[in-house]
Amino acid sequence: MATLLDHPTAQDRGRLARAHTDKAAEAAARRMAPLWPLKHFVAVNPFVGMIDMPFAEAAQRVAQTIGARMTRSRVDYGDAIREGRLTTPDIQAALAETARTPGLPTSAAEIRLRAVSASQPPALPARLPTVATVVASYRDIDWPRLITDHISSFAARQFDEGEAAWAAASRACGPWSAFRDEAAHDRSLELIGLSGMRATIAAMPRDAQDAILHGARTLGLSQDGLEIYFHRLLADISGWAGHARYRLWQAELHGKTDTALRDLLAIRLACDAALLGTLLPGSPALTAWEAAVALINGPQPVDSEITIDCVLQLALEKAYARGLAGALASVPTASEMAKTVQAVFCIDVRSEPFRRAFESTSPAVETLGFAGFFGLALDYVPLGQHEGQARCPVLLAPGVKIHEHVEGACAHETGNIIRDARLTRRKSGALSTFKRAAVASFAFVETLGPSYAVKLISDSLGLTRPVPAPANTDLPDDVTGRLGPDMSSLDVETMTAAGETMLRAMSLTSNFAPLVMFVGHGGSSVNNPHATGLDCGACGGYDGAPNARVAARILNHPQVRAGLAARGIDVPADTWFMAALHNTTTDHVEIFDEAHVPEARAGDLASVKKWLSAAGRQSRVERATHLSIDPASAVDPQIEARANDWSQVRPEWGLANCAAFIAAPRSRTAGLNLEGRSFLHSYEWQLDAPNGFPVLSLIMNAPMVVASWISLQYYGSAADNHAFGSGNKLLHNAVGGLGVLEGNGGDLRTGLPMQSVHDGEKLMHEPLRLKVLIEAPMAAMDKIIADSETVRNLLENQWLHLAAIGEDGRLHHWRSAGVWMP
Repeated sequence: MATLLDHPTAQDRGRLARAHTDKAAEAAARRMAPLWPLKHFVAVNPFVGMIDMPFAEAAQRVAQTIGARMTRSRVDYGDAIREGRLTTPDIQAALAETARTPGLPTSAAEIRLRAVSASQPPALPARLPTVATVVASYRDIDWPRLITDHISSFAARQFDEGEAAWAAASRACGPWSAFRDEAAHDRSLELIGLSGMRATIAAMPRDAQDAILHGARTLGLSQDGLEIYFHRLLADISGWAGHARYRLWQAELHGKTDTALRDLLAIRLACDAALLGTLLPGSPALTAWEAAVALINGPQPVDSEITIDCVLQLALEKAYARGLAGALASVPTASEMAKTVQAVFCIDVRSEPFRRAFESTSPAVETLGFAGFFGLALDYVPLGQHEGQARCPVLLAPGVKIHEHVEGACAHETGNIIRDARLTRRKSGALSTFKRAAVASFAFVETLGPSYAVKLISDSLGLTRPVPAPANTDLPDDVTGRLGPDMSSLDVETMTAAGETMLRAMSLTSNFAPLVMFVGHGGSSVNNPHATGLDCGACGGYDGAPNARVAARILNHPQVRAGLAARGIDVPADTWFMAALHNTTTDHVEIFDEAHVPEARAGDLASVKKWLSAAGRQSRVERATHLSIDPASAVDPQIEARANDWSQVRPEWGLANCAAFIAAPRSRTAGLNLEGRSFLHSYEWQLDAPNGFPVLSLIMNAPMVVASWISLQYYGSAADNHAFGSGNKLLHNAVGGLGVLEGNGGDLRTGLPMQSVHDGEKLMHEPLRLKVLIEAPMAAMDKIIADSETVRNLLENQWLHLAAIGEDGRLHHWRSAGVWMP
């Protein structure tokens, strides 16, 4: 549909119209990355709004709007060259894949020389100015910080999810209207120099889109400068903008919309407009702003030093891929011994060391990899609670609602359990309020401090065995052990279809072992605002136990088995499906529903438990050195203690150092030490080809994309933690259940804490874009790339790198549509 932007009338030609600002505001909003709340914090690609740009172009935009680097320091690349990890041929190959820009050397040798001779990184170009930065340079007031603090304080009240003792009365009317109404009475910025703030805001339109148009005209912006300036303003409040972008993301998953992000832009723009109104005609600051407007409205220059660093970054990624290809070529022949157990683990990189350890305990063990929600997009409702938990990737909306129940309990007993749980919850809430309230918190220390110290000491000394947080923590242990998913809402046809999809998607349609175990995962830590970031990303920031249990029960259902046989998947009558949970912090594995295991499988189960225990010990020893634990010491109690220690800033390393995604039969990687750096997805294209490669399409559009989100979140948090991470964990203050501040003010912080990627001396995550290796026909992958805009953007713009594994094990790297290079 044509808009005013496309065909301006004579009246609007040369003058901004709302069509201009609406389109620019929408584009700038889409540049922001969503930030999930702490209760289900998940990894997010901080550059997700820029994947339609080439990586090097996005690096220029990030420098202009955020004032940050998207690559490592030039010195780091020089070190990699001196250490032999990065070679001139790597640089030459990267240079050949980089678009020519002014100032970019044509010689790999010259780029190499610039890296090895660098003693510090080149300075970034100046960040685009705002009214706040211009005025601050002429007055002894830090207006950018003050405005950010002011908006952050407002947003914390506006978006609070139950942490605040008093809810903001204006929440229902939307952020812009609420801010505009508050501004009529709020003198805080006026008292420190922003004279006329109240009158300026009150004079702006009540509609946020009209207010944005009004603000853009006031600042003198042209159509060409709108989108980048709006992006620049939102970058000042990127944390709260991220929360608003999350709200929009969630709304759109359900066919709705949300206007909070647009309102935040109106608020930030209004502050600039109000500040501009304080400048007198002819003042130096006003003259400087007029020059700044000309810069904003004009073409943005390309900084050649940024492009050079992008070449070096790509070269380093090629060097890693070269080493990975060499390792894959050395994989030994797998054992053909009959299997006792097939264990399906999440593709999470933390599963790789445990899978390797588990397989080493016996040739009767086989492991597979599949996204940890096991293809079941559940809305899981814990017992006695009203709202469900989306146990599926954030790219999806839950499709099936499953309620938790007490197995073997009658309605009367269940009612009593729920009543007691709710009473416990109310008491816990009252205690929490007593502990956190502004004045009562002092009384809490005087009244309960000594008794509370017992808990802190016992936790710190590791006197309580750590387990991943269960779905419902308000219940006594004897009840928790009886909780399980209520399957009554699922009919046989639905379960059969889900079972077929699961098994085909993990390439498990024949040669079933006597025991097939779905192993979800979750982490365990205390006093950790980002704790859910250690849980399963495929389960939306929760542990995968419910999904694993539902999957096992579906596939054990006799009518489902019959339905699967009719669909060409014949599961032997003596095969039993089980569920388990891998605690990635301690490497303990808990098996569920053991009482349901048939007697004929009891001996096999005993062997599996013995092998799991041995694998856990082996995996803990392997991880010990990365946790500064002497592998020759008593490793187990030290690792378990980390999970209970309220002062521990890194109970585990999470997905740090993730670098590759491999979709292939396990035989391609079995026995290979991938150092916990690879997502491993089981896939056999020969089973998928007769149906037109639907599983391959699913892999490339879902788990591959999610893995790239994880990879790029760690990448950003390691490359520039100030811009894309959440800073020092020791200084974090949780806000409204939504996120953290670093200290007592500023913007909501995004990304991972520095302690999640750095051990205090060196980075523990090497920032690399994800290398994806898939064993499948190149023509089939080309078609999927052509059909998916998201996948095409990720590849064409170098946000991840793809290679095909041939049947001979050789790799062919994707360069462009239909072009694969050996």
